[in-house]
Amino acid sequence: MTNNAFKLEMLPNELLLEIFGYFELRDLYYGFSDLNIRFNKLLRSLKNFSIIFEHNDQLTISLFARQIIRVVVMPWTDIDLKRFPNLCSLTLKQATDAQIRQIRYEYLSNLKYLTIASKFISSLLIQLVNDIFSNKFPSLHHVCFRRFIEPSICFWSLVPNLRSVCIIYCEIAIISLILASCPHLLYLQIELLPNNGSIHFSAASLDNHPLKTLILLDSYATPISAHIDQLLSYMPNIEQLDFEFDCRIPLVNLMSNIANRLTRLRQFYCQITVSSIDGLDRIRQIHPCFNSIQWKQDVNNSLIIKL
Repeated sequence: MTNNAFKLEMLPNELLLEIFGYFELRDLYYGFSDLNIRFNKLLRSLKNFSIIFEHNDQLTISLFARQIIRVVVMPWTDIDLKRFPNLCSLTLKQATDAQIRQIRYEYLSNLKYLTIASKFISSLLIQLVNDIFSNKFPSLHHVCFRRFIEPSICFWSLVPNLRSVCIIYCEIAIISLILASCPHLLYLQIELLPNNGSIHFSAASLDNHPLKTLILLDSYATPISAHIDQLLSYMPNIEQLDFEFDCRIPLVNLMSNIANRLTRLRQFYCQITVSSIDGLDRIRQIHPCFNSIQWKQDVNNSLIIKL
C-alpha cells in the first residue's frame, strides 16, 4: 500500500488532474481528500464539476460547493442551493417550495440553464416563471418547465437573453406570449395540455421572429391544425420543424401552408393523425423536406403520416 501511494505521488500534477477527470465527485472526495496537502490543493484547483444529489451530501458540498457548476436534484431532496455561487445549470426533478424560494438572482447569478419539474402549480412557481420572463435572471439562456402554465397568470416583459424555452403541459396561446417576450429565442418546444379550450393568440407584434426550431407536440387531439398557418406566420425563419398532432383540415392544405410560410425550412419531422391520405404523392412534391413522408395505420385504425 505504501509503495502504491508512493508511485501515485510520483505522477506530475497535469497527469493527476487528467486522472481525476474520470472520477465521480464523491469518489474523488472519499478516495483522495486529506491524503496530503498536495492532493488537497489539486482537488481544490479542479473546476466545472457536475453532481446528482439523491440526498443532502454535506461532506461533498463543504469541499466542492464553489467548484460545482451543474446540479441535478432528485425528488424531495433537501438542499441549500445558496451554497453553489458558481452554479450554471440546475435541474430539479420534483421541485419543492423550499427549493423554488432559493432560485433568486442574488444567489444564482451565473445560472444559464434551468429545468424544473413540479407536481403542483404553486404561487411560488408562478412568481418564478414571471420573474424569469421579466428579465430578472439576465444570465439565463435556457429554461424548461415541466408543469402547466396558464397564459392568464403570465405578466411578462422583454427577456433578451433567453435562447431556448421548453414548456411541458401548457396552452397553445402561451406560444405567442413567449415569442413576444423573447425576441432572440432560437429554440421552442411546447407540449400541449388536453382541452385547450378557445385558442387565442396575443395581439402583440410578432413579425419576423428569429426562431429557428419549433417542436409542437399534442397527445390529446387538440384542434390546433386550423391555427398552424397563423402560428407559423409569426416565425418565418424556422429551419427545423417537429409536429405531432391530429390534423382536422385537408393534409395537403396544411403542408402547403408550411411550405409557403417557412421558406428556410431544412428539417421536418412529423407524426400527424389524418382522416385521409388523399394527395400524398402531391404532398411529397410540395417541398424537398416532404419527399420521404410515409403513412401507416395504427391499432385504432387511425391514419398516421410520419417522417
